[in-house]
Amino acid sequence: MSKRIGFIYHSYTGQTEKVLTTAEARLKTKDYTLTLDQVRAVDANPKVSEVTLTHAPKVDDYDLIVLASPVHAFSVPIVMKTYLESVSSFQGKPVMLLVTHHFPFKWLGGKQALNALQKKVEALEGQVIIKHSVEWSSKHREREVNRWVEALEGYLSGWVSHE
Repeated sequence: MSKRIGFIYHSYTGQTEKVLTTAEARLKTKDYTLTLDQVRAVDANPKVSEVTLTHAPKVDDYDLIVLASPVHAFSVPIVMKTYLESVSSFQGKPVMLLVTHHFPFKWLGGKQALNALQKKVEALEGQVIIKHSVEWSSKHREREVNRWVEALEGYLSGWVSHE
C-alpha cells in the first residue's frame, strides 16, 4: 500500500496553496499519494475572532501530514487555530510545518507562528520533523519554496525506502 501524505492547509489569499501546488507538481510519484486537503470555514476572514469550520480534514486519513498556514497579525490565523482545536490527536504521526507570510524577517511572525504550531502539534502527540517559513514578498521566494520542497523530497525518499 502506498503512503498517504496529506497537505492540510488554510490559505486565505491563495499564497500558501500556491506553495503546496508547486510541491505537489514536483512530488508526484507511485510511492505515495498526495492530497491537498483545505481547512474551510464559513467566514475565513482573519479579522474575525471566531469561525465555524465547514471542512476539517481527518488526520487519520494520512500517514504523514504537512500542516500549512499563512501568518496573520504575527500568529496562526483563527481558521487554523480552530482546526487544531478540533483534532483529538496526531497519533505519533510525522508532521511538517509550513507558514507563508509577507514580513521581511522570519522573526516578525513566521517564527512565532511555527513555534505555536509546533507546540500544538506536539501537545496532540505529533512528531514535528520539518519547520519552514516562506516570505511571500521576498525576491528569494522561489528559492525558499524550492528549499522547502527539497527538504520534503529528502525526507520522503528516506521515509518511503525504510518502510
